[in-house]
Amino acid sequence: MKKALAALIFVGAVFAIIFTYTYQMEKESAAIMESITREGRVTMLNIGAQFCPPCQAMEPVIEEVQEHYQDRVYMPYLDMQKHSKQVQHLGVRTTPTQIFFDNQGEEVYRHEGILEKEEIKDKLDELLEKKSARLSGLSPAAAL
Repeated sequence: MKKALAALIFVGAVFAIIFTYTYQMEKESAAIMESITREGRVTMLNIGAQFCPPCQAMEPVIEEVQEHYQDRVYMPYLDMQKHSKQVQHLGVRTTPTQIFFDNQGEEVYRHEGILEKEEIKDKLDELLEKKSARLSGLSPAAAL
């Protein structure tokens, strides 16, 4: 009886840990996605996985780009394993994937695979120009 009770307590504890972890990851994913639409700034969502060599190769590139844009661009990272529901909701099929959102929270560009630093900067600059044009009252086409 004592062994059965101990086993039941152990199983309960394992389920509690799994539930808490899953809940925390879903809460974190939801906060990232909410901030994309709420922040009012250009966003590049980087989706990857710890086991993914191309994702690891992109890490220094992403860090360098983040440093360059600092507070002008929001660049969150979603781990495909930890945030599987959110990644599935976004329709991500492979890693790495980069999804660019304008300052209104609308997806405007998606890339699968390694993206070079200059390509990232070009896309972010384009989105920042459109944001600037909207804020100044010009149409985005007139700003280009």
